[in-house]
Amino acid sequence: MLLTANDLQFLARETKLTGPKLELLLEEDADLLLDVLAERDMRQLLLTVSFPTFVRLSVLKETKGKKYTYSEKNYVSEAVAVQYPKVHNQSPYLIDKNKFGESEAQFYLVTAGIFPEYLEKLERKGAPSPEYYVKAAKVGFQRADKQDVADHIFEWVEILNHMSKTQWNLQSLA
Repeated sequence: MLLTANDLQFLARETKLTGPKLELLLEEDADLLLDVLAERDMRQLLLTVSFPTFVRLSVLKETKGKKYTYSEKNYVSEAVAVQYPKVHNQSPYLIDKNKFGESEAQFYLVTAGIFPEYLEKLERKGAPSPEYYVKAAKVGFQRADKQDVADHIFEWVEILNHMSKTQWNLQSLA
């Protein structure tokens, strides 16, 4: 987890830990960190920490106590942090049906998970269906040897959708 100086200051203040103890907490015991931040409004947290850290904490909070490995949670949160800004700059119409790599899989996961209503409206105008994006993401993750994410692709879409509506309180792009 790449942290900015502001992220480290905030987390040190909230957990009352510094240095190696804070690093260990961030890498191995995210549940404890989530307990410390449990009462925080996630939208307010965005004003305090960097976007990648905000996404990581959001994903960890949304999946606390669920069957996913810490590694899988981190992978998905990194994918969201990288791909979310790209969703705003790339048209979902521009889907290459022959290109199912890891980066495309991440893009499709984020698009289908966070903006399903937008995809449904585009589908009525001739774009691929939301289900197509999910299936394309699954193929991309399988090809990238990210089988755990591929196996849970439908759950991850639901998790991201729920997270964006409850923790982030995002309104649809449409």
